[in-house]
Amino acid sequence: MSKKVWNLKFVVGNTKRFITDDRSPMTRSLALEGYDTIAGKGWAVWVEHCITGERIAESDAEKQRQEKAE
Repeated sequence: MSKKVWNLKFVVGNTKRFITDDRSPMTRSLALEGYDTIAGKGWAVWVEHCITGERIAESDAEKQRQEKAE
């Protein structure tokens, strides 16, 4: 079974479009490394399982974006 089951997703600028990193699905460690880089820039970013959709990391900017959408 492959360990490449994590998608790294982020919102492009202040748009409502999100992008999935081209390397996705990827290993957990690689996804979290990318997450740290993007979250450190203040972007809305999250890491989710490609099958279940479970999120293991969400930046503060992503949490705020979701609150505004509700």
